[in-house]
Amino acid sequence: MTGTTTPLAAITTAAAAMVATAATPDTTEAGFGLMALGQAADVIEAARRDAVAHLRTNGATWARIAACLGTIVQAAHKRYA
Repeated sequence: MTGTTTPLAAITTAAAAMVATAATPDTTEAGFGLMALGQAADVIEAARRDAVAHLRTNGATWARIAACLGTIVQAAHKRYA
C-alpha cells in the first residue's frame, strides 16, 4: 500500500488532531475538539454496529465477532444483538 493511507491510519491521524485541539488553552477550540471526539466515537460505534450486523447476516458466529472485538461472546452478544 505504498503511497496510500489505510483507514486506521487516517482515523488515528484525525483523532490525534482532535486530541491536540481539545488540549489547547483556548476554551472555544478545546470545546470543539472535545465535541469532535464525541462525534467521531458515535460514528465509529455506528460503523461497528453495521459491521457486526453484516457479519451476522453472512454467518459469522458470536465467538468470531467477539474475538475480533477483543471481548467475550456474552459481552459482544449483549452489546450488538
